[in-house]
Amino acid sequence: MEHDLSRPLLETLDLGWERQGRRLWWNLNLQLWCGERLALKGPSGSGKTQLLRAIARLDPLSFGQLRLAGQWAGCWQTPAWRAAVLYVGQQTPVVEGSVETNLLWPLRFHLHRRRRPHRPSLPDWLQQLGRDAAFLKQPAQHLSGGERQLLGLLRALMLEPTVLLLDEPTASLDPASTASVERLLRSWMQDRQVACLFTSHDPAQVERLASRCLELTR
Repeated sequence: MEHDLSRPLLETLDLGWERQGRRLWWNLNLQLWCGERLALKGPSGSGKTQLLRAIARLDPLSFGQLRLAGQWAGCWQTPAWRAAVLYVGQQTPVVEGSVETNLLWPLRFHLHRRRRPHRPSLPDWLQQLGRDAAFLKQPAQHLSGGERQLLGLLRALMLEPTVLLLDEPTASLDPASTASVERLLRSWMQDRQVACLFTSHDPAQVERLASRCLELTR
């Protein structure tokens, strides 16, 4: 997606979320620029995951608007928005079959049928993550929690979203694998008109990875 670099890639305008009298955030405005890795910070219960899901249009907002590459969310069909603003949750769902089957699974949807998955970089990505081609043949149902997180990240990168929303992307990984994921994210973002918005329970990771932080308060 070509984008005017003088404007934010993603904007939220006066976002609000409230259910049954419980308000998480209100009048929330943020601007996410190309190349940024913006960390959402805040105590447990401050609505970090809810904000990511709302920006991905997976959950409805109580108030406010979203804009991507200068276009209001209402100009986008919901599936197209969710493909461009891609949410990767803490729990990666899998279908029966190998890791490779799961990587290609999104192509079953109409939105992606005409797309060719971004496969030339996959061997390099696997190498960066300390995995080889044998990882692709493993049954996805037998993967550990950390391996499922790697699968979810690889699947997202292959679809080349404009904005990548990551919810605790390394929570189940050891320090070495965590460092590998951080390097891969930096490498993937280089020379692309993309941005990343993420949460992390690890302050050291935020310090290493984030170019900027946004604090949510209850």
